[in-house]
Amino acid sequence: MDLALATLIAIVVGPFVIGYWIGHPLFAAAVFVAMALTVMLGAVSRDDSGGEALGLALSLVLSAATAAAGGWLRERRRTRDLRRR
Repeated sequence: MDLALATLIAIVVGPFVIGYWIGHPLFAAAVFVAMALTVMLGAVSRDDSGGEALGLALSLVLSAATAAAGGWLRERRRTRDLRRR
């Protein structure tokens, strides 16, 4: 249970908070997409046929999606606040 909670926080909650803090969906997701590409290129260059690199890359892509969602929410809230003024 502790490992599942730590994984959920590392893959979903943490990137969402980072994306919300950055406030722009594309910029928030770009970091995680770059890390996923780096992992995949490293696995291809090592000719690694194991699934560990693929699993890590997929978790980074999921993190990119949640970071983008956090950035989108912050941007939406900011534009709504500006319209009220």
